[in-house]
Amino acid sequence: MTFDEGKPDDIRLAEADYALAQIDKGKATGNRHVLRFRRGVETRFSSLGEGIGRYPIIALVLVLAVCALCVLGFLRARFETDELELWAEKGGRLEDELAYTAAQLGAHSSSSSEILIQEAKEGENAISREALDEHLAVIDFVAKSVNVTKWGRQWNYRDLCFAVKPPPTTVSSLDDVIFDEMNPCVVLSVMDCFWEGSFIHNPASPLNISVDGSDYRRSVNWSSLNPHELIDELSKADNPLDEGIRTGLESAGFDGYVFKPCLHPENPKCPSTASRVDITGALLEGCKGYASAAMIWPSQILVAGTDWKTGGPSKAVQAIFRLHSIEEILKLLTRKSGNDWEPTTDDAIELLKEWRKEFSKRVYEFEENLQRTVVHVWTTDSATDVIEQFSTGSPALLALGYVLMIVYAGFVFLNIKSFVHSRVNVGVVGVILVVISTLAALGFSSLCGIALNPTSTQVLPFLVLGLGVDDMFVMAHAFFATYRDRANVPVHQITGECLKRVGQSITLTSVTNGAGFLLAAIVPIPAMRAFAIQVGICVIFNYFVLLLAFPAYLSIDAYRSRLRLCDMFCCFRISQQNKNFNGVAVATTTNGASRVPSSSPSPPPPPPSNAKTSGQATRPTKRSTEDLIERSDGVPVTTLIGARVDEERSPHSEAKASCSWENFGDSFVNFYSPLLQNLVVKFIVLALGLALLGVGIWGATNVENGLDLVEVVPSGTRQHGFVEASLRHFTFYDMYIALDNRNDIPSKQKELLEFHQKFASVPYILTKDVPTADGKVVKQVSEDFWLQKMIVFYDLFMKQYVNASAEEKSLLESFTVLLMDFYLLGQVGDGSYDVALAIQPNRSVISQVDGVKVIPEERYDVYLTAWVNMDILNYETAQPNFRPLIPTWLPATTVNIPPAPAATYAQMPMYADGLATSFDFIELIKQTRAICEAAEADGIYAYPRGSPFTFYEQYIGLQNSLLLAVGLILLACFLATSLLLLSAWTGVVMVVMLTTIAVEVYGFLGLAGIQFSAIPCVTVIVSVGAAVEFTAPLCLMFLKSTGSGNQRMHCALFYRFVPIFNGAFSSFLGFIMLAFSQFDFIVKYFFVVFIALLITGVFNGLIVLPVVLSLVGPPPQVKVIDKPTAKGSTDSPGPSLSMHSLSVHSQLSGRLATHEGTPV
Repeated sequence: MTFDEGKPDDIRLAEADYALAQIDKGKATGNRHVLRFRRGVETRFSSLGEGIGRYPIIALVLVLAVCALCVLGFLRARFETDELELWAEKGGRLEDELAYTAAQLGAHSSSSSEILIQEAKEGENAISREALDEHLAVIDFVAKSVNVTKWGRQWNYRDLCFAVKPPPTTVSSLDDVIFDEMNPCVVLSVMDCFWEGSFIHNPASPLNISVDGSDYRRSVNWSSLNPHELIDELSKADNPLDEGIRTGLESAGFDGYVFKPCLHPENPKCPSTASRVDITGALLEGCKGYASAAMIWPSQILVAGTDWKTGGPSKAVQAIFRLHSIEEILKLLTRKSGNDWEPTTDDAIELLKEWRKEFSKRVYEFEENLQRTVVHVWTTDSATDVIEQFSTGSPALLALGYVLMIVYAGFVFLNIKSFVHSRVNVGVVGVILVVISTLAALGFSSLCGIALNPTSTQVLPFLVLGLGVDDMFVMAHAFFATYRDRANVPVHQITGECLKRVGQSITLTSVTNGAGFLLAAIVPIPAMRAFAIQVGICVIFNYFVLLLAFPAYLSIDAYRSRLRLCDMFCCFRISQQNKNFNGVAVATTTNGASRVPSSSPSPPPPPPSNAKTSGQATRPTKRSTEDLIERSDGVPVTTLIGARVDEERSPHSEAKASCSWENFGDSFVNFYSPLLQNLVVKFIVLALGLALLGVGIWGATNVENGLDLVEVVPSGTRQHGFVEASLRHFTFYDMYIALDNRNDIPSKQKELLEFHQKFASVPYILTKDVPTADGKVVKQVSEDFWLQKMIVFYDLFMKQYVNASAEEKSLLESFTVLLMDFYLLGQVGDGSYDVALAIQPNRSVISQVDGVKVIPEERYDVYLTAWVNMDILNYETAQPNFRPLIPTWLPATTVNIPPAPAATYAQMPMYADGLATSFDFIELIKQTRAICEAAEADGIYAYPRGSPFTFYEQYIGLQNSLLLAVGLILLACFLATSLLLLSAWTGVVMVVMLTTIAVEVYGFLGLAGIQFSAIPCVTVIVSVGAAVEFTAPLCLMFLKSTGSGNQRMHCALFYRFVPIFNGAFSSFLGFIMLAFSQFDFIVKYFFVVFIALLITGVFNGLIVLPVVLSLVGPPPQVKVIDKPTAKGSTDSPGPSLSMHSLSVHSQLSGRLATHEGTPV
């Protein structure tokens, strides 16, 4: 027995081959090419289903075996925790710049900063004496008490901190005491404005220092050391201080702390040299380290707010602890290890990580001692720690999400009146198959080298669960409808018919969904790109698992049902005596068939197809109507019309007595569909749809770019507290302007100085007021350019030489005294020395170009080497980071100075401030890059670098990425629809509805105040693909049906409303778990946006789209030709399709009485 036997004409038209035969007979019209294509597609899906149905266990085992092999890919899984690798833009100029910087500087050459914010409690002032005392106590505690023990010894902050150490001199007082045992760590804090800041750097006990040939004897620390006095004494010593070193120290402002104001002037130890300035006055010009001209910390990065400048309070102060680079720590370990072990880079990394962890822990413990302030700490590892801590997701939340989905799926398939025909197990297995396909997809992506990240564990499982079960519901819905209608048809044919019905639909939605996610990978942020690709792979795996494994299990369950085994407890068989759905006792025969007592009435047989009528077609029997009503997908198929099948003999009669959600859904559609056919209702629906679209467009105009950092860090953590405090009080960032290897620095000094000055015009870059020779004040970048410092250094040298007496110059010429001026003036430029040049009149180490002081071009490389080795304090604080490295040269040891190699990398440090919003970041990037791009005309090649540029560059072209991705998805959807259905009209309708949903979801961002970043960009792109779930099944069903627009709309809703709603609700159950994530950005940017997608998708897909289809939908693929009967004839040529459908739909809705058409 086959499905072709006994079908009435209106039902068989659903099958492409039969429709073609009717067209050939002249009984119908339609596009033969479309029908032939459809026949080929349906035949292949049917063959696949029949093959699976014949060997379901083999099919299931093979699919699970392949999935198991893919799951092994987790053995190669890599979890990405590097924030740079997660959130820095890839595929553009930024990636090239980061790669170039890393190649030049190396991966471990940069020092790190550990940040401490002390926030005043309510009613307190963070810069009051008492609060600053607490600030000093915390910093001093960190500097002296935070230790870790490794490799048998303790490591403290002084061991690991970044400190500027001048090159060795011939003066032991400086080498052994000042720049060794007392060498201060670089700590940027407000305490450097006060004498008390010296306490941080003092050794455990004062150190003795003496000068040969002088009566200078002191027991000193930084609280008592007067560097001016020491340098003067060293210059008079038997072994005098090298003049180059002295000039370098003087130009750097080597003042120490004894000239700074005292926070507590009443302290008897406050030096007499201390200046008398109040706290506000001391802070106004920023704070300066022990080298006042080289170490200048702008007040904006240390003190919060501006009210304090006029005598008001400040709410917070900040301290920055600088640690050495990994390279320097490795050198330290090598020196300290001796022959015990050979340190590695990993050892250096581990040591720094452990100290940072101890630093954070001990500071929070110390907070108990504070009365007026609270502390917040952020280390270099904080972001990585957060990512690692929360990357595994919440197992309990994940389990709860899947349990909810299983419960819902079981509820949908529950039949409370028949444990045989209840199919809770199908729902459970369907969800489990989605889980298995997800694991296999992630394992496969790991094999492909795609790293996991927080979105892979926090979002992907719930998103894929919500989307994955959609096709499961559609397929199960179709299978059960077919199974109920087939009393004695082999199971494999039922499976084939199921795939024949839904194969096109789930293929179209899966292809579009997968394309949506894969095209979302166009977003240049690695975390979002990996997430999109992983979800795309999950969609593909889910499609094949559900297409191959789920029908196999449905077939197995069908055999279970026919064997009358209990749902979920298949070891139990239902008793031989049972009742049918009418309450009539049924006895089971030995062959398993049901026998009803003779008193049980049999339903009347349906009339033959050639029944006589009087001017109208035969009204279908209740039997045929029920058969049509119970169909729930795109290709209605009925039982054998004309063949008597006793209801009581059907092993599926109990299924028809189901009180399941499916029957409730069908009843709802019978009410809802006629409602939409009302013209007034249609007008209201279209008006609401246009209004929602208008609101979406208006909201789209209010979308702002950005991502609040506080949302990226899990709430309730200490890191979250720090980010909140930082955003409240401090908006500064380090930044650099990098020069690449295309620059000819010696010949472009004037242009470089002018280039540096242009950045003072950027409102977000910190500046300082500098008086000019003519009495004016100009704005300059707060951080001096290293070339400026180098010129100032040599200008000071030249002034010393010019002001020297004739006797001193004669001594120079006779080499009785080797002064640095003489060394420098005699340099040829290639490393050689010519004494004739040294005594040449008017020769100078400074020249001028258009009135601008520069270093002589031919001697620039030599003078650069000399400056770096003499003026080490200015060089280190200017942070030029020259690559290749500058050669080492010890002053006063040789007159031949090795020239510095041509720079392939150098940088200009700056501070960016006032970056409170994403608009500020974007403006900083645009204005800074505009200056860099304009400078190329002058032969200057530079690019900006730093956190603002690394993490906010994405916003420059993100809108273009969104438009491109959405455009490609819409194109893919149009092509897929047009090619699979051979209907461009349907493709246009789909594209219009998807565009509407995308605009409304994007507009929701503006209405909800959700900033646009890579995360919502991906969700908007994905919404286009996901929205296909709400539109494609209806469009496909509408296309396959025939009749009037209202008839076809009703048919589409009747067969697709329940699966679509089940899919939407299951997606909601998957998404709802995201609301409980500890990451605020997951709640805001995924959960909220996906809920908006569900709302707009359901509204447009189940309310607006049916109305649009009924008015302007594509024409049917097949139209029946109604042939009038001869006048006076009482014979009907057969059941008229249109009138047959009229009768059916009249019984369905009670509302249709005049429309022609039928579902096909």
